[in-house]
Formats: sequence, structure tokens, C-alpha cells
Amino acid sequence: MDLFCGAGGFTEGLRAAGLQHLGGVDVDRWALASYRANHGVALSADARKLAAAGILKMTGGRRPDVLAASPPCQSISAVGRTAKMEHANDTLFEEAIRVAVELRCRAVLVENVSTFASKLGKDAATV
Repeated sequence: MDLFCGAGGFTEGLRAAGLQHLGGVDVDRWALASYRANHGVALSADARKLAAAGILKMTGGRRPDVLAASPPCQSISAVGRTAKMEHANDTLFEEAIRVAVELRCRAVLVENVSTFASKLGKDAATV
């Protein structure tokens, strides 16, 4: 399952690695149009309001073993950010963890920018 799936780049990489794709979730209608064209099943939903039941309905009751997530990173990206910039999407990675726990996934893979670990106050190797 791919949360914050965008157009599906993360999904494509996971499929190339041999993982079976169950679907994607995003709020951006243009990204979802591309995702659906390339990968099929996708749900339009805000991660803050997403419940496991919505994902299970989309997958026909199949629970994903792996939840992949690429949460937005506007204020923690090194490109174009300012020191005091904050953004409402800064904590969306927490929604990925919540959804993974609700779904009882075996693994969670969160992809983001290199400054993600510093935002959490951790060493990147331990995140």
C-alpha cells in the first residue's frame, strides 16, 4: 500500500523490487489520475481522516504487509525553505504510522528528504 502515493514513483520502485501492489492513497486529483493510469487502484482521501476500513474496502479486505509513505515535506526540504518556516503537513508522517498500526502492517517504509531525521530530533541512521 502506498500512502501519499503521488503519481506512483515509490510504487513503481516497490513493484520493481517484487512487491505486489494493492493500491495508493493521495489527496491530489492530478497525481491520482496519473497513479490510476499507471498503477490502477487508488483512493482519494486525506490521510488525517483515513481509517483502515477505507483501505480495506479498496483492497477487497486484503491487509497490506508493507505500508510505503512519502509524506509532503514543504518546510523540511532543503530546497526553498526558510529557518522559521512551518507547514501544516509537517506531521503527516505520523498519519502514516497511525494507519500502519491500524492495518497491522509488518513494515512501514517512509521516504522523505534528508532533513526529515533532524525534524524528529534523531540521528538519520536510527530513524
